[in-house]
Amino acid sequence: MFENLFMISKGFTLIEIIVVILIVGILATLSIRIYIDTTLTNFKLQAAKQTLVSDLKKIKSLAIQKQLPQKIIFPDYTIYEKHTTQNLWILTETNLSQIPKNIAIISTTLSDNQIIFNTDGTPYEDPQTDLPLQSLEDQITITRSITLQSSSNLEEIIYIIPDTGYVF
Repeated sequence: MFENLFMISKGFTLIEIIVVILIVGILATLSIRIYIDTTLTNFKLQAAKQTLVSDLKKIKSLAIQKQLPQKIIFPDYTIYEKHTTQNLWILTETNLSQIPKNIAIISTTLSDNQIIFNTDGTPYEDPQTDLPLQSLEDQITITRSITLQSSSNLEEIIYIIPDTGYVF
């Protein structure tokens, strides 16, 4: 009777240990893959945000340098320059920089999805006439934003400060 008690196994078999190690390995592989994908997507989103901020700053600088208003329209991401003699907007560039395909501009708080930088670098909106700032009513008085979203639903927001045209 006491012999059967001592015969009871006091450990795991080799097969049980191998199965547990395999399950832990599979779970670790999946979690590392998900972590890497999320980190890489977040990195691409941050890079796209910095690219767009850089492009907006470049457009602002061009408006100051050329002393001609510059306009960018979203989500097409096309840039126009004001022709002074004919009072027309002339297409200067399309897709100034490439935004990755898995990242999209999903929303803006810009009127008609456009921002115009005046010759002093301040943003204004007058989409009906597209004329330079005529009155304080045309001037942007609240902070505007552009929202980028990745395919995994991560979001980044770019802000444009109205008084200075500062973009971040």
